Amino acid sequence: MLRRPQLLAAGLSLAIAPLVACGNGRVDTSIPPLTPEPGLSLGVPPRDPSPGGHKPSRSARALGFAARVALQRFLRGTGAGNTRACVYVAPAFEKTLFGKPGCKIWMGQAGRHLTAAQLTALRTVRVPAATAGPGGSEFTVQFTDLRWNGAAPRPGGVLRTAYVLRKIGTHWLLTV
Repeated sequence: MLRRPQLLAAGLSLAIAPLVACGNGRVDTSIPPLTPEPGLSLGVPPRDPSPGGHKPSRSARALGFAARVALQRFLRGTGAGNTRACVYVAPAFEKTLFGKPGCKIWMGQAGRHLTAAQLTALRTVRVPAATAGPGGSEFTVQFTDLRWNGAAPRPGGVLRTAYVLRKIGTHWLLTV
C-alpha cells in the first residue's frame, strides 16, 4: 500500500513527465492561445431563428467555432506580426489583400502597415459569433461582431468589414 508521500511523488511524476518529454522544453508562444473569455459563449448563437424556430445543429455550431478559431488566430497573429498566421489565408485572398509580395512579407513588416494601437487591439481581439454562409461550408464574421479590448480600430486594409472563411480540405481559410 502506498503512503501519502509515495502517492504524492507518484502523482507529481505523472504530471511532470509529459512536460519533460516535450522536446527541448521550449514552449511556442508566438501566437497567443485561444482561451475562452469570461462571458463569451463558445457556441454559435442563432442570429435569426428560422420560421420553424430550429436551432443550428451541433455539427454547424462546431464548424462555426472552428471557423472563428481560425479567424481569431489569424487576427492575433497579425497583431503579433507572426508570419505563421498566413496559414489561414487562401491564395486568392492573399493576392487580393497583400498584393504581389504576399502574406509572409507583409506580416513580417506589420508594424509598418498598422499603428501601435491597431497592433495592440489585434493581439487581444475575440471572435464571438459567425454566421453561416454565403455558401456551403462557409462562415462570415462581420467587423462589427468582433470584440476588442478598448477602442475598436477602424476597418481598412487587413481589417476588413467582413471576413469569409471557407473549409478547404481540413482547414478553415480566409477567402474573397
